[in-house]
Amino acid sequence: MEHLKGKTALTYRRVSTTDQKLHGNSLNSQRRRLNTFCESNGVVVVKEFEEDCSAKNFERTAIQELITFAKSNKGQIDYILVTDWDRFSRSTHKGLEAISLMSEIEIEVNAIDEWQDPDNPSSVFMRVMHLAIAEQENAHKSSRVKHGMRQGLKEGRYNGKQPIGYVPGRDDEDRVLMQPDENKGPLITKIFNEFSRGLVNQNAILKDKRYAPLKLNKSSLSRVLRNRIYSGYVLVPKTKKEPQEVVLGLHEPLVSLDVYKDVQRVLDNRSPKRRPAKELSDKLPLRGCIGCPECNKTLTGSGSRSKTGKRYFYYHCDTKSGCGYRIKVESCHQAVGDLLDSLKPPVEVVELFRAVLEDKFDNDNKTAKDELKRVIGAIKTIKKRKAVLTTKLLDQVVSDNIYKTSLNELEREEAELNFKKENLLKPDSRLIEFVEFGLFLLKNLKEVYSKSSSDTKRKCLSSILDGNLIIPKDKCRTPQFKEGFGLIYSETRSLQRLKTKKRDNLSTLSRLVPEVGIEPTLLAEHEFESCASTSSAIRANGDDKSNVV
Repeated sequence: MEHLKGKTALTYRRVSTTDQKLHGNSLNSQRRRLNTFCESNGVVVVKEFEEDCSAKNFERTAIQELITFAKSNKGQIDYILVTDWDRFSRSTHKGLEAISLMSEIEIEVNAIDEWQDPDNPSSVFMRVMHLAIAEQENAHKSSRVKHGMRQGLKEGRYNGKQPIGYVPGRDDEDRVLMQPDENKGPLITKIFNEFSRGLVNQNAILKDKRYAPLKLNKSSLSRVLRNRIYSGYVLVPKTKKEPQEVVLGLHEPLVSLDVYKDVQRVLDNRSPKRRPAKELSDKLPLRGCIGCPECNKTLTGSGSRSKTGKRYFYYHCDTKSGCGYRIKVESCHQAVGDLLDSLKPPVEVVELFRAVLEDKFDNDNKTAKDELKRVIGAIKTIKKRKAVLTTKLLDQVVSDNIYKTSLNELEREEAELNFKKENLLKPDSRLIEFVEFGLFLLKNLKEVYSKSSSDTKRKCLSSILDGNLIIPKDKCRTPQFKEGFGLIYSETRSLQRLKTKKRDNLSTLSRLVPEVGIEPTLLAEHEFESCASTSSAIRANGDDKSNVV
């Protein structure tokens, strides 16, 4: 290549960890090849650039420095040289953009092992082919890696970066499987146990010197407490073709599943919302639950002092909006108390509700029993399949590799089924206690409300009302209840208004039944009224003809 003699060039070398492992394509080998090419062709190397990273895009430190240097030295650089086109870019579109950008400042990009003559019209096509082949190879490698990682997750083998409390390790088959950290693992277990019982909060954990070796901060501690991997389970993320699922992991858990669930309940029950000052909260417990009857905005509340220095509290609309509605706290609280008192259901409805809940509980138990029966049957089936698999191994029908793979899959399924079996065998007495408490609450709603804290009062109203409560003067408007609450109260109150007509009792209705004689009491539809009226008239006159044939 005589035309290269005396030309100036920038050399760029790139390698990734995967390239080095699979192909041995190190930076040193690229440096030797580029230097040899430049020396043999008389090319003057102005500056060298190299880096260890991927080539999916051009957001790379060295390549950006190269482009900046080339632009600032326009007219002094003739070439940008790489060993192969995939060293420059593995994206066809972005690679062609960068080549076009360099050609605008009269710099040619070329590969020493796949040289393209810019004067040859077919070189454009060949350049595109080289870049496209590199992009396709990169896409295939990415697809294989993702598939392999997902398959490992499905088997319960976590293959990401080890979370705090675990270290890299291998199992009995010399396959990658993380192991508990002897120093940090017990600290993670202790954090879960203490937090699950509500003994400490996250701030106390961060300040505790015992957990200093974990180097936790607010965000990392929250991630630890939410990470199900510590309970022995692995999350398999969803894809376009497969849904998300959680599988039993092969690693050793640091906490039990029950402790992990308790921690999640504690985290879910602790609201991050800023609560109002205690004094205002106690004096204005309904702030945020009452609506303005004039502009429908939510009322706030505050206290004002009189000339005597006494403080009076009011619920009022936002003065900035121009609405001057306000109502005394005492009047508002009395109206809410009267509303709750009017919602007390009759004893018959409460007992009926109890019967419905007990029936629902019995049906759920029946469903659980059927599920338990199914799980036990599935466990027996897996044990039989394991026995058959062992027999095939002894008879040399299957190889050792197939036997180990199939046995691991069967044992994983058996472990999941045994876990379901244990949960189904546990008696759920909490539901019965919940029903009893719910019935007590229905019968004593006003009393429970009046003795509750301000926060509980707000939760109580928000659980039964679908929207804010409107109190124009001293009486609540008919509120809009939530669906479940409306079924219990609104419908039963409507049924109570349907009173039985006068004299329509059991003794009166029994007189409408025709007399029993020798002939069967099968009367035509038009004869029923006359027969019933005649029979009633006879009884009214005192003429008992029941013995007359």
